[in-house]
Amino acid sequence: MKKKLLLGGVAFLVVVGLVVGGTLMLFSDVTEQAENVATFGYADIQLWEDGGKIIRDGQEIDADYSGERHILRDGEGIDFGDNIRPGDILTKEPFIKNVGPVPVYLKAEVGFELWSGGAALTAVEMYDLGFTFDELYAMVNWNTGDWAFDGYTVGVNNFKSTWYYVDTSSANNLKACPSTGQSNDIFTTVTIPLWLENNLNGYTLKITVKGFAVQSENNPYNALKADYADAQFPA
Repeated sequence: MKKKLLLGGVAFLVVVGLVVGGTLMLFSDVTEQAENVATFGYADIQLWEDGGKIIRDGQEIDADYSGERHILRDGEGIDFGDNIRPGDILTKEPFIKNVGPVPVYLKAEVGFELWSGGAALTAVEMYDLGFTFDELYAMVNWNTGDWAFDGYTVGVNNFKSTWYYVDTSSANNLKACPSTGQSNDIFTTVTIPLWLENNLNGYTLKITVKGFAVQSENNPYNALKADYADAQFPA
């Protein structure tokens, strides 16, 4: 009888030892990792153009890229050759294409330069030739139905004007260019006036176009031209 009690007591001590000094063998499991994905959209615009013809005495003369819609990159554009004459009308129809996934407001900057001897003339040199910005500005047939002019600044070498893509119902309200959409042409033709005949022998006229975009949805600024200084309208 005593032996049985002793064995029972030893067995009891062993059980206590497993609980106090051992590792608890609890059931456990871990789930696979779940990811909540939110990918940011982005603004992505490209500068394109149509045109590429010279209209002279009512006849069309092809230039490079004539009739093609093509993308413009740094330094690229229609080459009208070196035989432009006073009275010629040049067809050049730049527009901005939104190739990104979000709608954007658009702005365009257009610059004018006269070159001679491999360098751009300064504003003073241009004035000495008898040119004013208003006269250069009048050479361009602007699409004022969809782009509104917001003034120009005179730079050291060129003249820059600013245009905003506007709601046709109001020249002050910006119009959103939809995702994978495009603006209308910023301008359509450039007319070389006859009064330049004695002034531009051997000179080169350069018209540069640069586009800007900023998202239009969830935009804390109002859709007014006056609300968009360059700081709120990044390139």
